Amino acid sequence: MATTSYKLLCGFLVLGLSGCSSDWSSTKGVVPDQLLQEAATKYTTTTERSLSSAKARKFGQITVVDFRNQDLCGRLGCLYFLIYDEKVSALYLKPLQAGLFQQDGSCLLIRQPEPQNQRENRFCPNNGELSLVDSRLIN
Repeated sequence: MATTSYKLLCGFLVLGLSGCSSDWSSTKGVVPDQLLQEAATKYTTTTERSLSSAKARKFGQITVVDFRNQDLCGRLGCLYFLIYDEKVSALYLKPLQAGLFQQDGSCLLIRQPEPQNQRENRFCPNNGELSLVDSRLIN
């Protein structure tokens, strides 16, 4: 039921939100299967079926994987992978926020709701890895 609700919500919110954008596609051909499987094994107890619903989107050289699976969501948000140079970072984010992900040059901006504002986190390539280089509150 949760998966159906999520799909319906995406259908109603349509292209304005990154989580539902047509730029998201199957991970096949975007993320190497072995890398996705290894990362999923490291960070989750998910099943192969759970991986099949995952979607990926490229932001320059950074790939974001959205599992679109309520079993991988909790109090902190839902599990997303950031992949750069075949290295995986796992983040829990609040999904379906307008402008959740934005490319900024070679960096990726991720916005998350705060009680009174939004927090903007900037992840940039640094020595072959992604690093959080800035985090600030915005209105």
